Amino acid sequence: NWIDTHTGLIVPALVHPFGIFMLRQFFLGIPRELEDAARMDGCSRLGILYRIILPLSKAPISALAVFIFMFQWNSFLWPLIVLNSKEKYTLQIGLAMLRGDLGTEWPLVMAATTLATVPLVLLFLVAQKQFIRGITLTGLKY
Repeated sequence: NWIDTHTGLIVPALVHPFGIFMLRQFFLGIPRELEDAARMDGCSRLGILYRIILPLSKAPISALAVFIFMFQWNSFLWPLIVLNSKEKYTLQIGLAMLRGDLGTEWPLVMAATTLATVPLVLLFLVAQKQFIRGITLTGLKY
């Protein structure tokens, strides 16, 4: 039972259509000659994956990780559907709950929204090099 659990929030987010498309485009750009050369050297399919494909795809995978984190950090509808207890609500649902029936404290909402963007900015600054490299390599042929 994944209702009202963190597992229900995390596991469905691990497979994202954008990620499938992005990595597919990157993998199509990897030359077939690299795989053929590794096979001639006696490398197995699993060895080709671990020794050639994964090291080449470090940048797109890190860019995808940043994208998926951003998508899920800003997600509102899925956590609202899955979670029932207020203790497990995400930040976006908490921001929506700041609006009151009689009025809204806009300075409080703006301060909370500003604080909600801090982890996204920090993640981007930490992964900026890999993120930019992953975006530029996704559509290129080697």
